Amino acid sequence: MLVFTEKGWELEKETYTQELFSECILAIENNTGNIIFLMKDANRSVVFDLIERIQMTGDKRFIVLLKAWKLMEVRKVKEKLDMAINELDKKVAFIVIDGGRKD
Repeated sequence: MLVFTEKGWELEKETYTQELFSECILAIENNTGNIIFLMKDANRSVVFDLIERIQMTGDKRFIVLLKAWKLMEVRKVKEKLDMAINELDKKVAFIVIDGGRKD
């Protein structure tokens, strides 16, 4: 099976990360938080990739979801979530201070 090879896992990991990311977008658009329960059972590597992907969006709307998620996680994941929350806060502050320009 392809999933059991290193290359297969990388493909599967990317696919699963994208699926979870899409679910996160739906969660913030619909103001629901059920997605965080799926994160608890997800592979740690997938979780870290997902957090990074959310952070890279620069979308402040994710902060509420990340904070709720953080309440149920272990220390290492909490640290990554904190970093993402702080980065999103910084990006938002920069955009506001800079008059809305996105450089």
